[in-house]
Amino acid sequence: MNKKSAFPKFSSEPPHIWLTEEQRNHIRAAAQLGRDYTKPNERLELAITQIKNQNPSAFLTEKDLLLRQFFNEPLQPIPYHAFVIRS
Repeated sequence: MNKKSAFPKFSSEPPHIWLTEEQRNHIRAAAQLGRDYTKPNERLELAITQIKNQNPSAFLTEKDLLLRQFFNEPLQPIPYHAFVIRS
């Protein structure tokens, strides 16, 4: 019996998401270990925006977000395709 999967088929190609070492260091520096994580980090948001402009393929698109699959159901209302276990 050939059962059809509820999950979409994914490409065997490696993911197109990558950052250069310089971009990773930029994000690490902006994250500021030990800062107050209850407040927005404007330095980090600026670093992400700059890197997004330099390297847009390093970030998921809306289409990518809709293909995500989780083991546990996400607790927040985020785009995804499926999950295995309801939280």
